[in-house]
Amino acid sequence: MYSFNGTLTRNSEIAKLKQTIAMYESEDPHAAFRADCNRKVKLANSRQEKAETNWRKALETAKNLQSRLSQSLRENRKLSEQLRTIGMKRESAERKAANLQELLSRRGQKIEELQAHNNELKKVIADKDRQLREKQDTIDELRAMVRHLEDKINRDGTDSGTPTSQTPRNKKKVIPNLRPTTGNHKGGQPGHAKSEMPAFDPEQATDTTTHELKEDEKKCSVCGGDLIDTGRYEEHQEVDFKIVRTYHRHLYKIYQCANCGTQVKVPVDARHTAKNQYGSNTRDLILSLAVSENVPINKIRQFLCGLFDGRFVPCEGYIAKQIKRAAKDLQNFKEDLRNEMLKKDLLYWDDTVIFVNTKRACLRFYGDDRIAYYTAHEKKNLDGVREDGILSELNESQKVMHDHYTGNYNREFRFRNVECNQHLERDAQRNTNDTGHTWSADLKDLIGKTIHDRNKAKREGSTSFPPERIRQFNASLDQCLAKGDKEHAELYKKVRNMKGADYGYAFEGALLNRLRKYRRNYFHWIEDFSIPTTNSLSERSLRGVKSKMKVSGQFESVEYAQYYATLRSYVETCRRNGWNEMNALKRLTDGNPVTVKELFHGTESG
Repeated sequence: MYSFNGTLTRNSEIAKLKQTIAMYESEDPHAAFRADCNRKVKLANSRQEKAETNWRKALETAKNLQSRLSQSLRENRKLSEQLRTIGMKRESAERKAANLQELLSRRGQKIEELQAHNNELKKVIADKDRQLREKQDTIDELRAMVRHLEDKINRDGTDSGTPTSQTPRNKKKVIPNLRPTTGNHKGGQPGHAKSEMPAFDPEQATDTTTHELKEDEKKCSVCGGDLIDTGRYEEHQEVDFKIVRTYHRHLYKIYQCANCGTQVKVPVDARHTAKNQYGSNTRDLILSLAVSENVPINKIRQFLCGLFDGRFVPCEGYIAKQIKRAAKDLQNFKEDLRNEMLKKDLLYWDDTVIFVNTKRACLRFYGDDRIAYYTAHEKKNLDGVREDGILSELNESQKVMHDHYTGNYNREFRFRNVECNQHLERDAQRNTNDTGHTWSADLKDLIGKTIHDRNKAKREGSTSFPPERIRQFNASLDQCLAKGDKEHAELYKKVRNMKGADYGYAFEGALLNRLRKYRRNYFHWIEDFSIPTTNSLSERSLRGVKSKMKVSGQFESVEYAQYYATLRSYVETCRRNGWNEMNALKRLTDGNPVTVKELFHGTESG
């Protein structure tokens, strides 16, 4: 309970005043004074009431304050309790934080250790990755090498110069044939006249055999009656040959002077220098077997041994001597043939590898459909071409067809180069096989279709494609090359880290560069139908030489290879101009070979 000293003091004063008033009233000496006192009493009462009201208000306020203070104390106690709880939690959190800090410190050390270990592992992984890349590069290189070797083993006449006879066993043989397909079956076609051997004149018959029935067979198969001869017959002819050995004696008379007794002998023919020798027919056969049939010398000897029934057997030295002698007798013919060839507007040119005494050498062909000129050299190089003295003599208007021999583009030569498209088609097919790219397949199809259209136009009498067709071909060719560049660039992304192991990439790049550099040399035939598209004539001319190598294996020397080349030039040129081979060889062994003038400017025929 709260108290106020001021209020109590007033109460006591009021009580004293009341006592005074009561005293005065009893005495009542002064009514005015009493009235003044009453007024003062009333004023004091009024003040007391106000004071009591204020006291009550103050008391109420004090109570409120006391209540609020109590509430504040309770709240303080709660807050103190909360603060103690918070303090305890803080201490616990601080202990946990300390523990966590210690744990983090230990974890940090562990992380540092793991990071150090991780860096070591990264180095190991990087080293392993490098090793793996190197091994992968090696694997890619080996795979490319295996693919290259497989492609090389599986190549045939469609994508290389491999002969048909060397087609791999797992592949079907492809027989080159540039003629358009008709769709007809093989053999004689309906309405085609049957081809039969012509009959010979009965007067030419050397033997006649009459075929009769035996006596017990002369019965009719229908009624069993006897058969009588009608005098008629059905004739069948047979043409054959038989080897007749001739033994020819040449007697050269000896004369004697009637006056002095001096003896004079008839001059011996140059063909009969030896006492005993073989005749010209034998020498013709030797040359034909050696040059045209590519029979080895020892086999020729065995063949002649059979012809002469083993009694007369020429030695191998004699056979070799006949080849040498005949070749020397043809020096003038070969020089004249060379001069005749230099007049041609177009020449075909090619060479092939031969073996001379186990070493690689070269046999070369020049010519056209009427001339076959062969030469042999120890090495396959430009020096041999110069030694032949043919290409260097040609002028700017003359053309030479070849299989992309870059030596022909030497500045010392003036002729126009024409490239073989058949080899280009093979290279395109090879690139398709090696890389799987489609641009080279498109190029091959474009060339094949255009050649087909060209042959058809030639049969119809055209000498060139119209300008629009030429522009169409060039546009298609540009598209192939652009596509090739794109596919080649994509291939580069795959092989740039393979250390050049992808053989297809290098070959494709060389093919694209070659097409751009020698584009006109490859495709000038588009504008001029007189220019051939392939060098097949040269390849056919050298095919017999390859057969010679398969049979004989090699030549004894370059000199004998040149003898073979000279004889083959003579025989092949005579054959191409309608001469019978044996007649031409007969002229040669008789010392009067067929001349170039007879072949190209005369009227004689063998």
